[in-house]
Amino acid sequence: MSKKLTQQIKELALKHRTFVSYIVVCVIVTVADVLVCRALEVYAGFKDKPEIANIFGNIAGFLLQFVLSRQVFLKQNIKTFAIYLSTFVFGIFFAAGIVYFFRHIIFDGINTRPAFIISKLASIVIPFFLLYFMRKKLIERFG
Repeated sequence: MSKKLTQQIKELALKHRTFVSYIVVCVIVTVADVLVCRALEVYAGFKDKPEIANIFGNIAGFLLQFVLSRQVFLKQNIKTFAIYLSTFVFGIFFAAGIVYFFRHIIFDGINTRPAFIISKLASIVIPFFLLYFMRKKLIERFG
């Protein structure tokens, strides 16, 4: 990689530091979320209720994300927590709906690893951008 390209990447990362930091936090949170969700499905009897396992994975992810994201948005007050909590509630039902749609409608209730991976991936990727922009705007305005 050339020095010029490396410099351009650094400048872009600095310009969008909040978004890049949010992505890093979300990757960490996603790993925790997926591990909790899959463990509940496989070991805790939620095999027939993947959307419930997804909710518990989301709750674990929310708690971790709030703690880590306080450094991203540089806000640490009750208003910021209220914004995170309200967008989390919206996001958890949105993600559960995505899981339900994929697992019960697209995959017709088939409980395979690919069905899990695809539905979980969709429930992570689709809400990611929506929640980031919602939180960013709400924290800028009210946080």
